[in-house]
Amino acid sequence: MNRLLKHTAAAIVLAVAATMLITTPASAVRIETSIEDLAPLYDCPTDTGNVCFKHGNAPAGTNARTYCFVDDFDLILSEGVSNRFGFINFQALVDKNQSTDCFRGGTRTSVDDDTPLRACANPNCGELSDLAFGDELHVYCMRPGSDGNQWVGIFNANGQHAGFTRRSDTNLSPFVFISDC
Repeated sequence: MNRLLKHTAAAIVLAVAATMLITTPASAVRIETSIEDLAPLYDCPTDTGNVCFKHGNAPAGTNARTYCFVDDFDLILSEGVSNRFGFINFQALVDKNQSTDCFRGGTRTSVDDDTPLRACANPNCGELSDLAFGDELHVYCMRPGSDGNQWVGIFNANGQHAGFTRRSDTNLSPFVFISDC
């Protein structure tokens, strides 16, 4: 009986220790906001020297969610017909309090092969760039696509582009929770 109690106690101690070692993925502080002034929305922050694709202009009053920032640009989901995931100058947002750095937030993942990064959660949307093996990818949100797949909003720290790719094209565990966009 004593031996059984010692083994049970040891198992409980190990279980508690294992629980303490498990870490949750990094996260971002999603801020619900809106566009204060008409502003262009890009797939990368425009002052980084990168060639950026302009998604169009986000009109004043458009609902938006901001996930992180790079320099003077917040990574947002611009709601509405286009539902674009990209960068806008933070001065154009009503809530200018995003404090999560895009290089430190989100859930990290990778891809095994070249995977397209698209302007929206749809295989028919234009390809912004490729995600490649070894890229440092940060996932910020997930949304269903019109093709029946789950798509994730990604910031690629290598090149600093943002957009959508199919969740199944990433190495995200199926058990990792990603909040909706």
